[in-house]
Amino acid sequence: MFAGNVIDAIDGIVSVQPEELMDKDNNKLFLAPALMRMYKAALVKANMYHVMVESGKPGMEDFYIPGTNIMATATPGLSGLQKMYLSQADNLVMGTDLVDEASTTFELFYDKASRSLKFTDEFKAGTNVIFKGQVVEFTFGS
Repeated sequence: MFAGNVIDAIDGIVSVQPEELMDKDNNKLFLAPALMRMYKAALVKANMYHVMVESGKPGMEDFYIPGTNIMATATPGLSGLQKMYLSQADNLVMGTDLVDEASTTFELFYDKASRSLKFTDEFKAGTNVIFKGQVVEFTFGS
């Protein structure tokens, strides 16, 4: 991925967003922090200083992609993957196996050595999408 074509790549993923999602309020583009920095630098170089910045980690603030209702969000979990995902935030969910008591371990005990109450747990957790047709994935060529 080169800084010269990052704006074109993001414009491309925005252009293939499903039409029924275009008027929704919670559209997000998830991209790696390095790509977010590259995109911001390209916008500055293109004299596009008018982006709406949201609060966040300094230098990595979320902002609306110019001319859209899509919020660009730096996502550390995408670092090094050369991928971007566009979806509604409500379409992404986290699940656990906490309902299944057989595979879940909880322990609450008093540790005399540290004189403190301790808690341990073991369970599985994962993420998924509700409607796969409402997610746009973009993978950069190598």
